[in-house]
Amino acid sequence: SDVVPRVMRSLYFMVLRFFVFTAGLPGMRDQGAAVAAALTNAASGTADMFLDELRDREPLTPSAAGPGGAGGSGQRPLSKVVQMSIDAETLAQGVRQFRAVLEELFAHYGWTDAAGFQVTAAVDAARSSFEAVSVRARDLLFELIVGKVESLLSSMCFISWEPSRARPEPNAYADDVINYLRVTFMVLTHLPLAVREAVHFACCSRVAMTVLQHVLNPEVRNVNAMALLDLHTDTAAFEGFSDSCGVPHLRQCFAELRQTLDVLLSQELRALMEDTDQLRQRYPRVDLGKLAGILEKVRPPSSLHSRAHAQSRGSALLELDRKTAATLARRLRAEN
Repeated sequence: SDVVPRVMRSLYFMVLRFFVFTAGLPGMRDQGAAVAAALTNAASGTADMFLDELRDREPLTPSAAGPGGAGGSGQRPLSKVVQMSIDAETLAQGVRQFRAVLEELFAHYGWTDAAGFQVTAAVDAARSSFEAVSVRARDLLFELIVGKVESLLSSMCFISWEPSRARPEPNAYADDVINYLRVTFMVLTHLPLAVREAVHFACCSRVAMTVLQHVLNPEVRNVNAMALLDLHTDTAAFEGFSDSCGVPHLRQCFAELRQTLDVLLSQELRALMEDTDQLRQRYPRVDLGKLAGILEKVRPPSSLHSRAHAQSRGSALLELDRKTAATLARRLRAEN
């Protein structure tokens, strides 16, 4: 942004003014070192101003970040934090130009006391100050975005875990998360590729982990086949969104969730439960302990209509009564 040229000009003229002031004090010792230190102090002070601004943008609570807001007392947009990260990184690269400026000035006046090491140290310190700002801004982005994702996922508490029929479309929480991430990822366009991809993987991994952990939460006592079919639909929506992001292998974030649901909804469910070697070979990302935890919650549908609907979707969970499911769960825990 226009902050970068303003800061660079300010640092440049500050160094020149300090140089002229120091040059007018012929009795002063270590004149070059003093000018080099001035650059370090000025860059550090500017970086501190950036950090103060970032602290103002920190959320009061993780849920404070929204699609248009970054949280905190002022609800600043995420785009501002992104811009600060880019500006700080640009300044970190820009201050390298001061090396040639200082070396030329010192050589002209014969200030050999600051040649070589001190000039290099001053420029490196200035660069490090701005790099620290860029890193902190990126960390804040992770905190804000992941915090908002967790807030949206908390609405899973309203899901019915024993519905009478499966939904034809994703649950509302899944739509909300996907819509938020779609808008948010667009804001990250100008960040370095590695940073953008890291945010993508962090968010998708958090979504998959939270969904699976929610099913395992003790507050969810019973789960039927229709609820798992709904989660299967949600997972397909998350995978479809991840494929649209253009980040290679992003859908792998949902591999454990997907494979866990595939096992539970497989027509070969009982055979897989009885042959854990085959299960591990076909579904390598499945955690047997988590699979057992969900099996212990499985309950058959409460009506003939529900059973017929689940049967039409190919679910073998209907074949498991509560006692059989508990027995298979114990076997999985023993194998885990």
